Amino acid sequence: MRREQMSIGNLTVDHCSLQNEPLGLFGQKYYVGGPNGSNGNSGLSKTSAFGTIQAAITAQIAYSQGYGDVIYVAPGTYAESLTGDLEDVTLIGCGSMPGAVRIRPTDGSAYRGIMTRAAIRNMLLANSSDSNPLYAALSITKMEDSLVDNCQIAGVNNAVESTTGIRIGTETTSVVYEMMWGSRISNCMWKHIGSQNNNVYAGIVFGLTGVKDEAASRNMMFSEICYNHIYAEAKGIELNITSANGGGASIHHNVVGSAQFNGNCSSYGIWATETGEEDQLVKVYFNHISASECIRNFKAGNVQGNWTSVGGAESTTEYPDTN
Repeated sequence: MRREQMSIGNLTVDHCSLQNEPLGLFGQKYYVGGPNGSNGNSGLSKTSAFGTIQAAITAQIAYSQGYGDVIYVAPGTYAESLTGDLEDVTLIGCGSMPGAVRIRPTDGSAYRGIMTRAAIRNMLLANSSDSNPLYAALSITKMEDSLVDNCQIAGVNNAVESTTGIRIGTETTSVVYEMMWGSRISNCMWKHIGSQNNNVYAGIVFGLTGVKDEAASRNMMFSEICYNHIYAEAKGIELNITSANGGGASIHHNVVGSAQFNGNCSSYGIWATETGEEDQLVKVYFNHISASECIRNFKAGNVQGNWTSVGGAESTTEYPDTN
C-alpha cells in the first residue's frame, strides 16, 4: 500500500538539526532530555534542556504567544503521564524512528488533554505499564486543526476490554462538543510491547468504547484517519458519532487487523455505532481490513474500494451490512 510522505521542512529528525528550521520560526523552542536534562534548567537550549516532557509542556502553556512553539524530545524512555492542553505547539520526538522516544506511563495515559492547532509526531505512546485499561495510550478530549503523525501506539498489558490505543473524547462520561475538527491521525503504527497478548483491545475509539450514546454532541468534521497500520485484538476503528456530524470526514488507506487470530480483529474493522440507521456522511475507502465483520453502518455510497477478509478467507471488496 502506498503511504503518504509527510514533509517536516528542513528538520533532520535523527539529529534534530535546527539549521533553517521552519517549525517554530516565530515561536519558542524547548528541549527535553539528553545528557544535560534537568527540570532546574531553562529548557531553551540543548545544553539547558528540561529533564521531563511535562516541564516543557507546562512552560509552553505559561509563556505561549500563539506563534507556534516546538518541543524537541531527545531519545529515551519517559515514564510520564502527560497532561495540559496542547495549543499552538508541536511535540516532536528526535530519532530515526518513533520508538527512539518512548512515553510509557506507570499509570494513566501517555498524554491526555485537548489539542488545538497542535501536533504530536515521531513518538511511541504506550498504555500504562500497570493494569489500567480505562485510559487510552493517547486520550484527546477535543482535537481541532491538529495532527498526530508518524507515531507508534503500543499496548503493554493484556488486551482486556476497553484497553484502547487512541481515544477522542473522555474515558468515563461524555462532555458537550467532543470533536475531531479539521484534524488528522496519519502514518501511525499500532504494536505491542512484550508478549503478543499485549495488543490493545481497540485501536481508535471516538467516544466511549461500545456505547451508543446518541445524546452526546460528538462530531468528526473535515478530518481524516489515514495511512495507518492499526492492529487491535477486537476492534479497529469505532465511531460513536451521530449521522449528521461526519461532514467532510474520511477513513482511508488504512490497514486494519490484529497481530493474532489469523490477523483478524475478533469483532469488527471499522464500525459506526449508529442505532437503527447508517452513518450518512463519513466516507470509508481504500482500506485493507481483516476482521470478523469488516465494515458496518456506513452509507453504501460512501464505502468504496475497500479490500476485506473475514476469518482469514480470500479477500473481497465489501459494502456495509446496515442491519
